[in-house]
Amino acid sequence: LPVYLTPPEVARLLEAAYKHRSPRVGLRDWALLAFLYGTGLRLSEALGLTYGDIQYQDGIPHAVRVRGKGDKERVVVLSPTAQRALYQWLKHRNLEGHPTSPYIWSHTSGPRRGEPFSARAVEAMVKRVARKAGLKDWQRITPHKLRHSYASALVEAGRGIEEVRELLGHSSISTTQVYVHVSRRRLEEAARALPDVLG
Repeated sequence: LPVYLTPPEVARLLEAAYKHRSPRVGLRDWALLAFLYGTGLRLSEALGLTYGDIQYQDGIPHAVRVRGKGDKERVVVLSPTAQRALYQWLKHRNLEGHPTSPYIWSHTSGPRRGEPFSARAVEAMVKRVARKAGLKDWQRITPHKLRHSYASALVEAGRGIEEVRELLGHSSISTTQVYVHVSRRRLEEAARALPDVLG
């Protein structure tokens, strides 16, 4: 049961997303998945983002203002992965002469032009891409799994649970603990860290 994806699995997912027969669709899917993984945002939070929510530093997206559960606002600093994904997507949108919509992740053509992507469409895309990437149990991989993967990768990299709680926008640390899946290797390292008092 893949509760989360490891960084190499995320890399495979992103590579599969990018290799679409339509380069535009490939870029869009790659950018959105990399952004979701690189921010740990809930899908609804990401899809609700507007251009006005982006905070820039030296012309590069640096953070986003997010409206989370219960209309609580928080500022999420972008990881390098999320920065690069968002930068590439915005560059593409500007070249195409878009922002016809205030939403960052919105349809650029067709009858739904300007509307944000639907959660259902993104969920279907994630399954399609996970299958193409050859990930085991691809049917169970959802956008929310990327949020778990983000939290787990941060803890694996040595970040504290309190920092991760803030980034995920959880009000309670017990909620964050559900998201954090510590690898066997980390548990073994932790056990070995206890000083040997037996000489």
